[in-house]
Amino acid sequence: MVSDIRLRQGIPLEVGDVTFVVRHVHVPAEGPISVALCVAADAEHEHVLEAGDVFTARSDSWCLARLDDFPDVGPLVVARKVE
Repeated sequence: MVSDIRLRQGIPLEVGDVTFVVRHVHVPAEGPISVALCVAADAEHEHVLEAGDVFTARSDSWCLARLDDFPDVGPLVVARKVE
């Protein structure tokens, strides 16, 4: 069973019958970082999330766990399935 998924901007990731795509990572000079995430299952849903926010994909709940920044490859968004 998948509990954590790692997403890179613009690269789709399929988990079962759900596709996740990070559209944009917004890093403001001040304030929290936000992530524009597209989740496609029965329909396509766009979410704008900050760390700790929860969203659904089909009947599963997911949390935006963290955002790691790697200067050589860019941001890595980690989402965690909420049990």
